[in-house]
Amino acid sequence: MTGRENIYLGAALFGFTTREIRALESSIIEFAELGQFIDVPVKNYSSGMQVRLGFSIALEVTPDVFLIDEVLAAGDEHFRRKCLKRLKRGRRTGCTYLIASHNLQFIENRCDRAALIVNGRMAALGPSKEVVRSYEALVMGEDGEQEPYLSSGLP
Repeated sequence: MTGRENIYLGAALFGFTTREIRALESSIIEFAELGQFIDVPVKNYSSGMQVRLGFSIALEVTPDVFLIDEVLAAGDEHFRRKCLKRLKRGRRTGCTYLIASHNLQFIENRCDRAALIVNGRMAALGPSKEVVRSYEALVMGEDGEQEPYLSSGLP
């Protein structure tokens, strides 16, 4: 499937009609900055181009809750900044973002609240700065030495 076909499929999965997708199509293509490559099969896209297209579709359909898993780690700085600006706009309009990330600086600076999940269980929940500190304490251990992989369960 081409990038354009992926726009229609992706937006249809979000419940949009063909008419609604046509109205969004140009803004998705513009945001993804794929230009002349939009009618090329996605299998020929670089991984960065694939992420740009998928993220652009998801951002444009403005869901109530948006799940993000390290997607902002992909792509160049210009595209990352565009995405952050769009996420900020979405927050102002009431969108909730659930972000899975190991980027502590991002969590601390961009999130109001955070949850620390260890071995599938919630170890901490609260203001992002506090949860980041809990994570750092857990990773460093009591003696200040970095712990090997945490596999023993909750502290």
